[in-house]
Amino acid sequence: DAEDSPCPFTGAGAAWDVAEVPTPWWVSAQSHTEGPADDESIPRKLEGWYHVEQYERDRQCDVGEDLVPGELCFVEKLWSDRIRVHRPDSGQVVGRHLGIVPLARVCDLQLMRKRNCPIGSRWDLLRDVGEGGDDPDEIRVGQKRVLLGGEYGAMKLKGMEVEVINYIEWMDRWTVEIPVKDPKGRNMNIAVVPAQLRAPKMPRDPRRNGQVTLDL
Repeated sequence: DAEDSPCPFTGAGAAWDVAEVPTPWWVSAQSHTEGPADDESIPRKLEGWYHVEQYERDRQCDVGEDLVPGELCFVEKLWSDRIRVHRPDSGQVVGRHLGIVPLARVCDLQLMRKRNCPIGSRWDLLRDVGEGGDDPDEIRVGQKRVLLGGEYGAMKLKGMEVEVINYIEWMDRWTVEIPVKDPKGRNMNIAVVPAQLRAPKMPRDPRRNGQVTLDL
């Protein structure tokens, strides 16, 4: 090397010619405010409750709830460049007696950068089903599903309605409860492969994001 530069992998050679030892990071961290580490990010600043003035659903969005003009919606900061819009879910009653407001996802927006435009004025509406994690065909715990095939001993499982209990990651299997009693009189739990709960789908091209302009 022409210069004594530090190794990008181990850091070796980074401090041999430093005049003084830098202050440890935890010394400065003790005087940090109580705010989050990303308290200056735009998604963090936008997080909160808003009053819906006007709403029109995007025609290319297959999933997500609709906002109602005149009601409140909640904007949640997901990542440093993404927000999620929720509406209060009137269909859920869990936690209401504790003051917890159940929320339903409306849509996701991703912060974009465009030359000669203020940061925070350009966003993408994520239309693709996989982006929001709310694919209606996705297998979830607590769902009631009909088995598409399989056998358990001499018993045929096709057409049997089951309840999804949990996912066994190392086996890539789902535990389901079937309406068959064991010797103790309880419904039996068996493990099934995902193909028994969800029909295979052909691969598809992801949907293009929608362009959103935010006036600041």
